[in-house]
Amino acid sequence: MTNKETFGKKIKKLREEKEYSQRQFAIALDVTPTYLSKIERGEFPAPSEEVIKKMSHLLGYDTDLLLSYANKVDSELLAIIQNSPQKYASLLREWAEKK
Repeated sequence: MTNKETFGKKIKKLREEKEYSQRQFAIALDVTPTYLSKIERGEFPAPSEEVIKKMSHLLGYDTDLLLSYANKVDSELLAIIQNSPQKYASLLREWAEKK
């Protein structure tokens, strides 16, 4: 995915669209407002998959898309691919060529 928007900017935009204050959102995520602020400003890397999934749920945004902004893939999908790497790698490459 070629996103120009950073993870932090995307989170801030989505949070503001849902009218969450930074403090409200941080409390709902069980993180500090300072930590969330630094993520939004790009001073800290994206949080853990677990926190991103909570963000996705609270913001009503697709989890896989939100993970992609953080350059992450759902660990469940990784496990599926790792169980049959050749099969899924071939499938994904074939699909990508058709795009």
